[in-house]
Amino acid sequence: MYRYKNNRRKHIKATFNDLPNEMLVKIFSYLDVGSLMNVACVCQNWSDLSESTVLWRSIYFQHLFYKLKASRNRFETINNGPCLKKEILSMFRKIRDKKCLPMIKRSAYTGVTDRMDQLTSKLGVTFQLCLENGNDEEAVIIVQSRRKVFNSSTVIQWHSLSAFPPFSSLSALKIYACTPLIYDRDNKPVPNGPTEKKLVFEERLKAGESLKSMVSAETIALHITNQNVTITLWKDTDEVAFVVASLHNHNLTKKCLLSTANSIYCEKHEVKLDDVDNQYGFHGYDLHIHLHTFGLSLWDQKFSCLFSEDNCSQSMPGFVEFSLAQSPVKLKTSQLKWRTEVFSGAIKNATMVDVSLTDCNKDMFWSWSRPLFSRPVDDKEMSIENGDCDNFVYQYNDEVGCLKILVSRAEKEVKLERIELFIKITAINQWFGTSHSSSL
Repeated sequence: MYRYKNNRRKHIKATFNDLPNEMLVKIFSYLDVGSLMNVACVCQNWSDLSESTVLWRSIYFQHLFYKLKASRNRFETINNGPCLKKEILSMFRKIRDKKCLPMIKRSAYTGVTDRMDQLTSKLGVTFQLCLENGNDEEAVIIVQSRRKVFNSSTVIQWHSLSAFPPFSSLSALKIYACTPLIYDRDNKPVPNGPTEKKLVFEERLKAGESLKSMVSAETIALHITNQNVTITLWKDTDEVAFVVASLHNHNLTKKCLLSTANSIYCEKHEVKLDDVDNQYGFHGYDLHIHLHTFGLSLWDQKFSCLFSEDNCSQSMPGFVEFSLAQSPVKLKTSQLKWRTEVFSGAIKNATMVDVSLTDCNKDMFWSWSRPLFSRPVDDKEMSIENGDCDNFVYQYNDEVGCLKILVSRAEKEVKLERIELFIKITAINQWFGTSHSSSL
C-alpha cells in the first residue's frame, strides 16, 4: 500500500492494523468458524473484533438457526458479541452431545462400545500426543501418525524424526481427543471447523521409575510406562523413536465428548449389594479377550457365565480362580511389527492383549489393553502335554487380578493352549461390598 504527498511517491509500509475496524470485520465475515477462532489468537484487537455481534449472528443463521425452534428468540435478541459467541458455542456442544451420546451402544459380545471404528470415524475424532517438560510446559504436540480401531481397543501411534524431545526431559504424557464441535445437516463435521481438546489419558513421568524395560531389538529398545503406554527409544540413546497407546474402548467415546481439557471423564461405580447370595461376586462374569498386533487381529473369544469352584485359589493365595473352557487354537504370528517414516522392524515374542471383564450386573469390572511379552515356563508352573513344543506364558497382573495365557511354539507354529484368570478377593469385596475371606 502506498501514500502520495506533494506528487511524490513515498513508500510507506502499511499493515492490517492500519485498516479501519469496520473493514477488518468485513474481511473476517468471509472466514469459516475455525479460521475466525484462529485469528482471535493473533492480537488483542483481532480477538475483540472476532467477537463482533454481526459475525456470530451470521454464524448463528448459517449453522444453528435451522436446528433450533423454541430458543430462536433468545439468540436473536443477544446484542453482546462475546456473550453471543459463548452461547452459540455452548449450544453447538449441547447439540453434538445430544446427537452423539445415544449412538453409543454396548456390544453383547465384547461388553464395550459396539462398532467403535464406525463411531469414531463418524465423529471425526483424532488424537494428539502432548509431552510436557520438567516445568509442566507443553514441550511438543504431535498429531496421530497411525490409528487402528479394534473391537475392544483403539491403537494409536505417534512417530517423528525430529519432533520428540529427549525422554529424560519429560515430566508428563497426555493424550487429547480433538473432537469437532460443529456438524452439518448430514451429521458430518464441518470442514475446517473448530475442535475441542478432550483429555482422555494422562500420566506423570518420573526419571528412573516410569519406564519398565521390556525388550531390545536391533535398532530400538521398547519400554512400558506404569499405565501401559509403549515408549520406544532408539537403542542406546535417550531419543524417542515412536509412542504407542492402546486405549481400551470402554467409555472412550464418552471421554472424547464429555472430558475437558484438564480433567478426564470418569463414571462413578455404585456398589450393588446382595444380602441373599453368599457367593455374590464369585460367579456371573463375562470375559472377552482379544489378541492382536498394532494393526492385525489374531484371535478373540468370549467366555460367558464364569464362576469359581473354590472361594480361594490354592496356587495363588488371596485370589479367586475362574475356570475357562478353551481348546487349543493356532495364532498367525507372535510378533509386533512396527514402522516409522524411515525404519521398520518386528518385536518378537510379543502381542497386544485386550481384556474386558463384566460382572453379574453387566458392569465393567476389569478392563485393560497393553502389549505382553512371553517368557519360558516350566512344567511345574503350568503343566501341559504338547510333545516337543516349547511352552511360554504371557502374564499380566495388577491390583485387580492376574491373567495368564499359555502358548506353545514349534518351528513354524504358534498355538494358544490355555488361559487362566485370577481375581483378587480384596478387589471383589471392594466392588460388591462383600466381606469374603481371603484365606484358604
